Amino acid sequence: MAITATGSNLAQVSNTTQTNNPTASMGATNTPAVDTGSHFNPSLASANIHDGLVGVVGGDAPVALDTAAGGTTATPDAVVQNAKSQVGQVHGDGQCYSLVDDSLKAAGYKGAESYGKITANADYHWGTKVSLDHAQPGDVLQFRNFKSNSTTTTQTDTETSTATDQEERGEPNHSAIVLSNDGHGQITVLEQNVPEGGPVQQKTLCLKNGTWTNANGSTTTAHVSGQVNCYRPQPAGS
Repeated sequence: MAITATGSNLAQVSNTTQTNNPTASMGATNTPAVDTGSHFNPSLASANIHDGLVGVVGGDAPVALDTAAGGTTATPDAVVQNAKSQVGQVHGDGQCYSLVDDSLKAAGYKGAESYGKITANADYHWGTKVSLDHAQPGDVLQFRNFKSNSTTTTQTDTETSTATDQEERGEPNHSAIVLSNDGHGQITVLEQNVPEGGPVQQKTLCLKNGTWTNANGSTTTAHVSGQVNCYRPQPAGS
């Protein structure tokens, strides 16, 4: 599940662009069925889970995720907080799938294997599909061969500055958790393995074609291709 970014900004939105973007105990899980010929092994996502702690590769100590045990109602905020607690660290086996799947299950939601077989090339389903316009914190985005090219122009009384950004997600696929949605097509996500091997990060992405005015008065124009689906997770046992 190699994820790459292209252009001059390989791993992050340029400083100018970024400032314009508004912004468990984990129970034992069944190992999903995996194609034996695939290099991706989702079962590793739970390989370091012991006594409610999730081991962090390369870290000094395991990091606890919030728990939904004991009948606590699953909440989207718990999903977000689970992922945010891992920012700057590599979670589990380092795959984007691991961060999303573990964060959902720790918060009391179903994982992707509840909706189909897990393979390296699968377009995972994470719950009920909703439109990107209605994406909200705790939802999950599933990318396939996605590319985004955006230009943000800022004008002052004395000068005009332009910042460009190029992003790719999903070669072939990528999963991320929604942190916020600005309503124009810019969605901030929590993700890992971008670029390949990268730790958990917070990132704002342009996901729709169009031109819009940002809160600070700058203007962004974006051109995107590929596929992005948004899913609303469903509580385990539902």
